[in-house]
Amino acid sequence: MTFKIGVFGSAENNNPNTLKQALILGEILGKYKCIVITGAGSGLPYEVATAASQRGSKIWGFSPATSRTHHQKLYPTHNL
Repeated sequence: MTFKIGVFGSAENNNPNTLKQALILGEILGKYKCIVITGAGSGLPYEVATAASQRGSKIWGFSPATSRTHHQKLYPTHNL
């Protein structure tokens, strides 16, 4: 069974300890190949999703944007 885990939170990630915890969470989720669900935005959920993806998890991002082009304008640094 593949677990689906929702990760939602702050777009701010300026606290080094919080960022470290987000990366650890991503590594753990990746280890278990969970499906990670986010709001497809920036910040801590993005960091968790990136770390999990690098370890084999699938990422489902539900963007607040109305189209792919709109999403790319909102989040130009994200890889789609």
